[in-house]
Amino acid sequence: MKGAQSLPHLGVRRMLQLRLIPIASLFAILPGIAGAGEEGAYQVAFPLSTSGALAIGDMPQVLWGSAWDSPGLQVYGTTAEFYAKTDLGLENRNIANQMRIQIRPKMRPALGREEWHALFGDTLRVVLDLSKMASEARGWSAVYVLETTLNCMIINAARDAHKPRFLGVEIEGKTGYKQFEGTYRLEPAPILEGFDLAEPGWEKRKIPSE
Repeated sequence: MKGAQSLPHLGVRRMLQLRLIPIASLFAILPGIAGAGEEGAYQVAFPLSTSGALAIGDMPQVLWGSAWDSPGLQVYGTTAEFYAKTDLGLENRNIANQMRIQIRPKMRPALGREEWHALFGDTLRVVLDLSKMASEARGWSAVYVLETTLNCMIINAARDAHKPRFLGVEIEGKTGYKQFEGTYRLEPAPILEGFDLAEPGWEKRKIPSE
């Protein structure tokens, strides 16, 4: 099983030879969050599995919903299917999706009821649902995939139309992954350096709990 060590980008370079085909699959995940009958193209970072490397892919995807009416839309797109045409045919290369990691908004009380709304002031709050998560996929360990997924979530949160300053992440479904739970600074703005997130990454962006 591959661990969380830095990897050579041989597989990443090979990725450039693939024809990448983004496919949105958020319809069944987030009922009620998207504006009715709306879709749009958004730049989305996601954990991309190639031959020999796990990288951050960054491609336009068609997502169902309005970025203004659905805070966190690009964050939820982090785990949407993403297909690449390879020698073996179409393959889903979003490793978080393959591992069945799901992201949903943290419910916010509003007008005496709870709504699917993730924006709490300047903080975008989401739940990282690991209840169906596999222990590995394509040889990648769950911890390493979660690290890459979290970096992608930070990139996508910083792009949100509401300009949040923080990303709040709550872990649900499995024990042993509480190190990923917490609040993360979105400033300075995340920058992609090749196929990785330039420092500071998720660990240095995490606000220490009191």
